[in-house]
Amino acid sequence: MDETDQSLEVIVQRLAKLEAKVAAFEAKYGSLDAPRGTVSDRTTTEPAYPLMSSVQPLERSTVDWERVGRVWLPIAFIIAILMGVAFLFDAAVKAGLLNQQARLAVGYVGSAAVLVVGELQLARSRRVLGDILVGASIAIMLLTTFAGNHLYQILSTPIAVVLGLLFTAAGAYLARRHRSQTLAVIATLGGSLIVLMLSTRPADPVFVALYALVVSTGFVWFSMAQKFRGLPVCAPSCS
Repeated sequence: MDETDQSLEVIVQRLAKLEAKVAAFEAKYGSLDAPRGTVSDRTTTEPAYPLMSSVQPLERSTVDWERVGRVWLPIAFIIAILMGVAFLFDAAVKAGLLNQQARLAVGYVGSAAVLVVGELQLARSRRVLGDILVGASIAIMLLTTFAGNHLYQILSTPIAVVLGLLFTAAGAYLARRHRSQTLAVIATLGGSLIVLMLSTRPADPVFVALYALVVSTGFVWFSMAQKFRGLPVCAPSCS
């Protein structure tokens, strides 16, 4: 056997080993002659990165902090305004410039002026400033009525209750008109002031409790109808 025959024999042996390996591969993974899917088929049936596909997206926080800021920041500014008004009133009273009747007149006239300015701001699409001013005006009206009845005894309890109901209804109407939860909270606080006025005067306890129940239920219904989230919690606690 010459050198050429030996080379051919080696080639034949290698081909036999290669055929054996191909046969083993086809037995394990399937025939190489079977029709293969296109690239688009493979991408639609199998994820390119199976580990990444199993990763779940992070859940977003359910607290709408922007909504919280829109509701409670104006209330904080309203409280600051009321503290400033109370400071000016205290200074005027100590200086002897205002008697009790004048204090009530200034409270009602000033709150009406603030209400007009707030409505003008809302008409000009200045929502935050308008809510602050309108809410402050309703709060001043309610506090003036409370002071006239509870502190100065100028307003009788029936008159104070009627005025308080009117101002509370006005706050609820403005809250519905402007879709403002801030004004709704102010109106709810007004309802609690009326309950306080009734509870500090000789009155039927059953009537006071019934009135508080009706006010709380009414504001809970109002908040649900207007889809105000924080008011259902605030209404029962205030009343």
